[in-house]
Amino acid sequence: MALRALMSALAFLIAFQVAGPAWAWGKLGHRVVAEFAERHISPAARDAIAELLEPGETLADASTWADENRLKVHGSGPWHYANVPIDEPRYRDDLAGAGQIVPKLAEFRAILTGP
Repeated sequence: MALRALMSALAFLIAFQVAGPAWAWGKLGHRVVAEFAERHISPAARDAIAELLEPGETLADASTWADENRLKVHGSGPWHYANVPIDEPRYRDDLAGAGQIVPKLAEFRAILTGP
């Protein structure tokens, strides 16, 4: 019985050690979603995106920019998530913390489209 408990504990520890970290998306996940999106956007959206990217850069290439520059761009950490309180059935702008992505998107849109 003690040997069985020891073996179970050992198996758990080994599984815990070899399991990869649970990154929410990771670089590959961001790129896959961006490539999928790029295949399903309108020609007008594709043209608008191309104007924002560097020559030869794809949406998949740009999809990891925020993660790669998170520490370089002051205050950009909250651009990576939207908090929804556990007791709320859905996201609400009035509960968003300062700088979180959903309200920030409206700010970015205004910058890109101009006054």
